[in-house]
Amino acid sequence: MFSMRLSLVAAAMAASSVFAFSAAHAEDSFQSFSSINYQTQDQRNGNLDWFSLNSRYYFDARTALGPLNEFDYINSISNLGVSYSYMKSEYDKVLVVDQDGTIVDFEASSKNQIIHVDGEWFIGNFLLGGGASYIDSSSSSNFMALSPSGVVTQSGHNSDDQDTYYRADLGYLITQNLIIKASYHDINNFLSYTVSYNFDFNDSDYIGFSYNTDEDFDTHSLSTKYFANISTTSYLVLGAAYWYYGSSSVLDNDYWSIYSSYYFNKFSSVSASYGENDNYSVSVNHYFTDNFALGAFYSDQKDSNDENWGVNFTAQF
Repeated sequence: MFSMRLSLVAAAMAASSVFAFSAAHAEDSFQSFSSINYQTQDQRNGNLDWFSLNSRYYFDARTALGPLNEFDYINSISNLGVSYSYMKSEYDKVLVVDQDGTIVDFEASSKNQIIHVDGEWFIGNFLLGGGASYIDSSSSSNFMALSPSGVVTQSGHNSDDQDTYYRADLGYLITQNLIIKASYHDINNFLSYTVSYNFDFNDSDYIGFSYNTDEDFDTHSLSTKYFANISTTSYLVLGAAYWYYGSSSVLDNDYWSIYSSYYFNKFSSVSASYGENDNYSVSVNHYFTDNFALGAFYSDQKDSNDENWGVNFTAQF
């Protein structure tokens, strides 16, 4: 009788544990993700401001791996996304162009608005996807030269363009850890191919790899990401990427970068990246609740002398 009661107590405790585990994970599962982003860039002779709104909806819940913004490396859930971005840049440079002392003042500005929609639909193991981008861009420039004798030469240019570009995707989920995809890009009328694979060490830890190339195998990109639960509440992410551009028109035809994120818990994290030519960035992110987060970043691009900083707000449900 005593053993029967003990068994019933043990079963009840196990059921309670399973329920608590499921409830905890249900609280950390989300289907919609939206963000507001602002970024500014101080360039060598100008500045750029960028604002964007992004939203994506998944037709089934995605479960966080611990941190509220970390999920499976390979997504296999159908989804739809929409985004709007606005960019404004201004450029102004004064220089002496020849030995006689002619002074040139060059000014330029541009505005770009982009509306983008895309989606992925899984039918069994097949992936059908695509996207469309509408771009409204305008630019103006003014050139003025002043010679030592006082002769002024001036010219200007204005443009206003609207374009729509499309992308179509076809993929196959060979296993839950391996997917291949081919994409047609209307913008330059070319195909690209992507393969992604991840190896699961346990229920949360994994290492993932992605490779992408074009139809002529002229450009290549390879990236990897390692995610680990290093204690009861803290997590570590390590990553690296390498790009190779075969076109002779690109002066630096390859580039590499590494990055890392440390999660103090599921709410708070710090990140840093370092790339070729001493380019680096640092960022912080904090969830005030399971649903709302605020982040900030700073980056310094030594090769172009550009400094960037930005903030973002995220909502997920």
